[in-house]
Amino acid sequence: LKCYPGSYGGSVSLSFSATGDDGDIGRASHYAIRYATFPFTWSDGTIWKSSKPVNGAYGFPESENVNGLFSTVTYYFRIRAYDIALNEGAVSNEAICQPAIDTIPPSGITSFSVFDTPGDKGGRLTLTWIPSSDDGQGAGDVYGYKIYRSTRSGVYNYSAPYSIVSKGS
Repeated sequence: LKCYPGSYGGSVSLSFSATGDDGDIGRASHYAIRYATFPFTWSDGTIWKSSKPVNGAYGFPESENVNGLFSTVTYYFRIRAYDIALNEGAVSNEAICQPAIDTIPPSGITSFSVFDTPGDKGGRLTLTWIPSSDDGQGAGDVYGYKIYRSTRSGVYNYSAPYSIVSKGS
């Protein structure tokens, strides 16, 4: 198993050779791919794909693109093959890499508005907006939104957001 930065920000490309069903004979059924941000044993890894189809017989070059990763984080990957009877093959070597750097900012939000929350006697403001077109689609590389507030127009402390909102919100 080898790992390389992917073709776009937050992605990696895994490459490996197909195993056989019984050693170097035949064709396995599917692969499971796991990863972590630390060296890991199979049971400690997060599942990326639990049933990636096998594309060829023993020795056939295989690959998998993994996306949605943070560009500045080191990731560790392992893979395991299974046959049709769900017999497990050995866990692969551990491949280590960092995703490609994301140099393109996501598109901005639109229709941002702020209004006094009805019925709270001036105690809260409600913020609404249409999310970035990259939130869940497009490049899919929005990880969230940071909300800043100030009592003076145009003066913000960008190191201390007032609130952080998850993507898709």
